[in-house]
Amino acid sequence: MRGDATPPRRGHVRVRGIRLSYVEMGEGPPLILLHGFPQSSRCWRRVMPGLAEHHRAIAFDLKGYGESDKPEGGYDLGTLCREMRDAVRALGYERASWVGHDWGGLILWGLALCYPEVVDRFVVVNAAFHRLSLLHAWHILPLSLPGVTPWVLERAGALLMPLMWRYAYNRRALTLEDIVEYAIELNRPGVARASTAYYRSLWRSALQLRLWLPRKVARPCMILWGAHDPALPVSLLRGIERHFTVPPRIELLPRTGHWVVEEQPERSLALMREFLG
Repeated sequence: MRGDATPPRRGHVRVRGIRLSYVEMGEGPPLILLHGFPQSSRCWRRVMPGLAEHHRAIAFDLKGYGESDKPEGGYDLGTLCREMRDAVRALGYERASWVGHDWGGLILWGLALCYPEVVDRFVVVNAAFHRLSLLHAWHILPLSLPGVTPWVLERAGALLMPLMWRYAYNRRALTLEDIVEYAIELNRPGVARASTAYYRSLWRSALQLRLWLPRKVARPCMILWGAHDPALPVSLLRGIERHFTVPPRIELLPRTGHWVVEEQPERSLALMREFLG
């Protein structure tokens, strides 16, 4: 978020014995931003100033990332959702609006299904919950290998990070500086082990989601999706409407890969501001 007229403020909350760090900008109703793998709160840098014009925009480092704690366990979706529910209250709010990408989006699905009292309205970016499996997200398997993947990332993260370009359609949107910054984040002590623990806990998370599916999402939702995401194809959205009491608004962004907010920041910001109010 360098170069912004008003630099973000750093803060943290402590929930269930875990310290969760965040950066924030602006004043007004709360808007909480949750990133995905292998990023950090930095991924919102291109839209956060615009969102902060009408909200207190709060971008968390998910547990295991950035300046947040990196415990050994607790990376299943149920635990992550309970912690974010408590984080809202630790910030002094009963509810908030939310935006989540990738794993951050999965956490939002869990909150909307299990803890809708903390959700006002929410935006999910490239994350589906009703068809979560290795068959639909083949890239998950190598990330879920115990021991091996963290060992490789810890020693060769800077070499592997350019693979992020593979999942972008607009590759010029991710600069060399961006890749270097994410590589630095990935090489923080404990991040490689903790961030891949999300994938090692995926079977448990998928089972939890399966148990939650009889419930309906009853909060206003907008789904943003990169039409050319090679990791999570648009076909994953098929049938998602039946899990809502009111159908979600779905926006497909053409010529966009997995890193929607970074590849299309102006369009993403306009859609989010319109939906969030």
